[in-house]
Amino acid sequence: MKWSINKPKHFKLKDYDNYYKQFTNPKILKKYKIWFADEMRFGLMTNEKRSWNKVGERTRLPNQMEYANRYLYSAVSPVDGDSVHVIGFSDANAQTTDLFLDEINKEFPDTLNIIIWDNAPFHKSKILHSKENISILTLPSYGQELNPTERFFGEMRKATANKIHKDINTIEKLLNDEVLIWINDKDRTKGLIFWDYMKKQLNIIDS
Repeated sequence: MKWSINKPKHFKLKDYDNYYKQFTNPKILKKYKIWFADEMRFGLMTNEKRSWNKVGERTRLPNQMEYANRYLYSAVSPVDGDSVHVIGFSDANAQTTDLFLDEINKEFPDTLNIIIWDNAPFHKSKILHSKENISILTLPSYGQELNPTERFFGEMRKATANKIHKDINTIEKLLNDEVLIWINDKDRTKGLIFWDYMKKQLNIIDS
């Protein structure tokens, strides 16, 4: 079966049926690696999450209104639980995304790395789509719920939730430590991000 690295002009949800069928052969799975990717902004503004409290008592959470921000870039591979992360960028743009893709190629140089993400304007930059060993596909418009990276980011936000932090470096260290935990537990990562629609399309049955 032939594989084309050219991105379809109009990639719709129904196209995933034919797209994923190309990867049902184990030999193909070894040659290509499917990544879902995105970026998450984090900062000093309090990240509020649900919390427990005694019955009859109002929950009181600390609140901080400061606007120092940085970004975490993450790519997750649902099939095997691998992941690549770069943390600490002060902005999310074509240049920082280019460096992130370089990191994926550096860590996985022997496979064609297929990146699936949303339609953010800087994701469409020519410099990204012309990179060697990278093939980029975009999710349908308003289809963020199809991207398991968002679920991964939900776990990352728990590490800093409902607290006031001294500075942005403190938050970055907390997130970095949390990322390392997930990197070292691929089964846990796979369990979080390998969703049923992917298993169906890949024709893989978990034993």
